[in-house]
Amino acid sequence: MTVVISKKDSRKTIVKKLKSLRHKGFAAHKFLGKVKAEGDGLTIQKRLRHGWKKRSG
Repeated sequence: MTVVISKKDSRKTIVKKLKSLRHKGFAAHKFLGKVKAEGDGLTIQKRLRHGWKKRSG
């Protein structure tokens, strides 16, 4: 959506125009927390990289 603000608009009208816009937020609460992983971080990383080598080569 486009809002046209001219130089002649007062501060009050500018604020009114900007408030009329819908602001879609980002629901960050869906992504909070920890990733559940089994094992040591280094072994998981090696296993993932090993999988990449299988696919690429």
